[in-house]
Amino acid sequence: MCRKAKTEEDVVHGRINKEIKEAKKRNQIKLLLLGAGESGKSTIAKQLKAIYKNGYEDPEERIRFKGIVYKNIVDNMKAILEGAEKLNIPIANPSNQQFAPKIFTIDDDELHKMETEGLTPTLTEGLKSLWSDAGVQAAYERANEYQLNDTAAYFFDKLDVLAPATYIPDLDDIVHVRSKTTGINEIEFTIGTYHFGVTDVGGQRSERRKWLHCFQDVTAVIFCAALSEYDQMLYEDSNVNRMSEALRLFKDITSVPWFQNTPIILFLNKKDLFEEKIQRVPLTVYFENYAGPQTPKEAADYIKEQFLNQIGDKKAIYVYQSVATSTENIQFLFKAAKDIMINAFLTQLGIGGDGSI
Repeated sequence: MCRKAKTEEDVVHGRINKEIKEAKKRNQIKLLLLGAGESGKSTIAKQLKAIYKNGYEDPEERIRFKGIVYKNIVDNMKAILEGAEKLNIPIANPSNQQFAPKIFTIDDDELHKMETEGLTPTLTEGLKSLWSDAGVQAAYERANEYQLNDTAAYFFDKLDVLAPATYIPDLDDIVHVRSKTTGINEIEFTIGTYHFGVTDVGGQRSERRKWLHCFQDVTAVIFCAALSEYDQMLYEDSNVNRMSEALRLFKDITSVPWFQNTPIILFLNKKDLFEEKIQRVPLTVYFENYAGPQTPKEAADYIKEQFLNQIGDKKAIYVYQSVATSTENIQFLFKAAKDIMINAFLTQLGIGGDGSI
């Protein structure tokens, strides 16, 4: 009898919890993060989790990223070495020439072993020597001609910190690590009296068919586009420029019927990388008609104008320049964007921005 009573109680509790969740969803500001692959939207999702949910404070949660960090390091060095071969750039140091093939022998079993044992002294010193090699650096400088994570230098520059078995990733490591977003990922948090639900979906082409399931009842959209990728090609199609893909995708999103009355917040991301790149790679490599100076402000303003040209008659577009890997920057920008979302939410409820009906 006790067993039956407990089961019935569980059913009741389950039903109540479900009703609470559904009620919370109905009174939730729903934010959709969209953008092409490598635009930085998943990094923004990590930052929101860290800022508003105290995410990644638990070492047990952070240590789960350790294997991904090591995989990024190995994969990035493989990519640079393959890029050097493709570009006919020789490895300068003979000892590095001998060590380089060993990078390609590192398999999943060895990566898994690193999670508990860290990087071996031999691998650490070999990676450091390769990273300082003149040939590797020459290939790295031409990374736009092949596929390489834009956070590669971040990890190579701190190999001594990452190598020990006792290493636990910190927040900076977590927001710099790269892994393909698949499926639909959701984060929920509360700011004051408002409940937010943030949905992050994969940006690569193979993932976009899942976007449609997330379009209904959206309060606001944050669309991410990388300022710095005007000279790079897609991972999934080496014949398509990333900036071209971002512009086309932005036009498509702003034309979706569900979003006609939905504010769209455009984050022109990777401002830090853009400010460095524009000094050495002219904007005209993609925007042939650009006649302005090769300076960050003027070049970024031109890119902003190209995105705004895609929206037609749509009015509710808000544009910010962002650095997704900077917690301080994302916290500042989200505070500004939050007011836009709350006003849109109140309008959806039939309440004016001043609280009136």
